[in-house]
Amino acid sequence: MAMLEEDDELVSADVFITPPEQGEVTDEDSGPEDDGGTVNNLSGAQLRCEAQAVVQHSNETHHIGDEDGPDSNGSTTDYGNEDSEKSASAPPPKKAKVKAVERKWCWGDLAAELPVWNVDKPAYLKNDINPTFIFDLLFDDEVIDFIVSMTNLYALQKGKTTFSVSATEIRAMLAILLISGYASLPSRRMFWENNDDVHNDAITSIMSVNRFEEIL
Repeated sequence: MAMLEEDDELVSADVFITPPEQGEVTDEDSGPEDDGGTVNNLSGAQLRCEAQAVVQHSNETHHIGDEDGPDSNGSTTDYGNEDSEKSASAPPPKKAKVKAVERKWCWGDLAAELPVWNVDKPAYLKNDINPTFIFDLLFDDEVIDFIVSMTNLYALQKGKTTFSVSATEIRAMLAILLISGYASLPSRRMFWENNDDVHNDAITSIMSVNRFEEIL
């Protein structure tokens, strides 16, 4: 940098450094610790790298490497002699223009062939497909038995040794919860009231309110 600053004929200069030393990627930067460092602070690994400068002198370009730097006694090596690599400056190549793709649109219907089912259908697709059947595919006997087992275990952990629930009651619970999802009321106990505007026969016919709340 001192060589470039002392060059009176300098027009412009680009300075490049080589990649850091192998295995020194975690080196601390050269900034003061109390200021926290900035993006301009280079690490020790980078400061020890070789550097090259491309210097512009009127119509000539000079490449300066580390061997052109200050010698042992502090003097500056002349980088404008016959040992320096010189080449005529040339403008950077222009980027080739990307030709826009021209698309011609036409009006019409798309011709599509529907896929044909070429294998045997699963057994469950041969049954009567209704909402109850679809629900049972998700909440099958294995899932219901697991809910029964975990419910009884949880009650036992809470000290309710006499509590027990069956798979039929768990299915009834799920039915009540589904009904209450689309026939909502301010309180779930209102489903069991005798008033015509809130009473629900579908719920009261399968389970009492006290049993429902006990299982819930």
